[in-house]
Amino acid sequence: MNRRTWNKTGFTLIEILVAVTILGAGILGVVAAFSMSLRVASASARMADAVRIAQREMELKVAQSAESLRDDRGAEGPYAWKFSVSRASEGLMRARVTVTWLDRGRPQSFKLSRVFLPRAIERNEEG
Repeated sequence: MNRRTWNKTGFTLIEILVAVTILGAGILGVVAAFSMSLRVASASARMADAVRIAQREMELKVAQSAESLRDDRGAEGPYAWKFSVSRASEGLMRARVTVTWLDRGRPQSFKLSRVFLPRAIERNEEG
C-alpha cells in the first residue's frame, strides 16, 4: 500500500472557518458598540442644547421686571420651549421653562424651575 503523508504545517478548513467566525463576531461587536456610542453622544448633545436653551430663556425672563413677566413660548431649530410664571408665595415668583424635542421619533423634554424675587421697576425721580 502506498500511503500519502500530509504536511502538517498548514491550517485545516475547519480551523480557518472557526477563526473567521470568531473574528467576524468580534468585528460585529465593535461595530455595535461604536453605533451605540454615536447614539448616546448624539442624545447627549441634544440634551445639552435643551439645557442651554432653558437656561438662556430663564435668565432672560427672570431679569425682567415683575410687571412685564408673562407666559411665553418659542422655537429654536428642532426645539420648542415654553415659559410659564406664577406666584409662589408672598413676593416670590415661580418660573418654569420646558424644552421639548424629538429624539428618533420619541418626544423628549427638559424642565427647569426657579423660585425668585422679581425685580422692581426702576423709576427715575428728578426734583
